[in-house]
Amino acid sequence: MINRSSNNNSLRRDIVWILVAVALIGGDFGFLKAQTKAETKASADARVIQRPSWTASKVQGTPDAPPPFALKRAYPKLSFQGPVSLHRFPQVESETTGRILVMESGGKLWSFADDDSVERADLVIDFSNPHPKLAETHRESELAKLAPGN
Repeated sequence: MINRSSNNNSLRRDIVWILVAVALIGGDFGFLKAQTKAETKASADARVIQRPSWTASKVQGTPDAPPPFALKRAYPKLSFQGPVSLHRFPQVESETTGRILVMESGGKLWSFADDDSVERADLVIDFSNPHPKLAETHRESELAKLAPGN
């Protein structure tokens, strides 16, 4: 059986000898002493870097006000429920404008012509429906337009 009290006494004695040896060698135990508030403030003030004041600056006045910008809806006749992603789809040669794809947070992917006067978006696919039928999502001819190379 191990005598734990003798192990603790031995450990304490070893720690005391180590501290005495460090003190004799000239170790600095300044981190152990308490400092007054005045000493703490004095040591903090000593670390502050003094810089010259900016009295010789040639800058006068204030910066110009930002130009008045106004927000404008890009496609005013369209609205989406929680759009999270918008991507420009490559233009197909048969169309005069490209198409825009919009992904909604609910899982629907919409497509519409890149034209400010566009009135409706076409549903490409509904990812919230695990087994969609082609007739439910989009017309086959509209899907063919989106395929690259057609």
